[in-house]
Amino acid sequence: MMRTFLALLLACLMTGCATPAAPDAIDDLLAQHGWKAAGARQEGTAQLPAYFHLDVPGFPWRIVVDLSQDIGLDLASMAGREVRMVSLPVADVRGGRLEDLKAHVDFLAYILLDPSTGRPVGAYLIQTGKNGELLDGGPGPSLSGRDLHEITGLTWPEYFQKHRAKEPPADILAAEKPRNAIYAYFRAAGAHDCAALKPLLTDEVNSDAECERYDALASVRVIEIHGFIKADNPQGFRFTNSNEIAGQYYVILLIAHKPGASSTWQEGRNNLLIPLVQGGDGAWRLGPLEQAPSY
Repeated sequence: MMRTFLALLLACLMTGCATPAAPDAIDDLLAQHGWKAAGARQEGTAQLPAYFHLDVPGFPWRIVVDLSQDIGLDLASMAGREVRMVSLPVADVRGGRLEDLKAHVDFLAYILLDPSTGRPVGAYLIQTGKNGELLDGGPGPSLSGRDLHEITGLTWPEYFQKHRAKEPPADILAAEKPRNAIYAYFRAAGAHDCAALKPLLTDEVNSDAECERYDALASVRVIEIHGFIKADNPQGFRFTNSNEIAGQYYVILLIAHKPGASSTWQEGRNNLLIPLVQGGDGAWRLGPLEQAPSY
């Protein structure tokens, strides 16, 4: 289950340049836990969900809450708010930690800040390959070097069971439906199941041509889904919270081609904008898929 969350997930939450974060606050936090900057920063914003449940669609913020709490930061207090985000490569200057990983991976630190004060409210590490490639894994470890099991004492099934929404609020259940249609569509595409794919498209999409687009692909995997809502900011939009429904969704896919095959899809990450339309039967269907820039 954990491996369904790529380190790349946070990249889709980056919404362009934000006001630069105070270097001292970030450098001091890293130094406090034995890390130092090892490369350039990227800055942006992220919209936190109103509820930190693991079975809410989207990035697993519940895990980030616990990784942050491990070093004394209270990300949960920012629920439902937008935070500033800074990511940067880091190096372990303390030594003696994560030795089994350091021969094979490097680390990126993500620091989340209260936009009104510049104060760090969350932080965690992700792992990248030695050549900078993104690895298939979830957020973690924490800046202390401890992983989720060490922090909580729970196995992943135990952790998921503890933090799943036993009775999700009605607004979250409603917001899940268009996202679930996107997941169902790409599951069908990856399985080359046109019979299951076609009912998930609106009439304006040529479903036969759409099926053919996936013939050359060995696998199609949805990494992240976020809705767009118009907003009065430099980007002109913000990503939806987990309990909001949008008419258009930003989707990140990981695609692998069959050996020797080629297609209009890029190998690896693909970004799409997909309109969702609710029919008279209540079902959500996908409109024409468009390539999109990275956010």
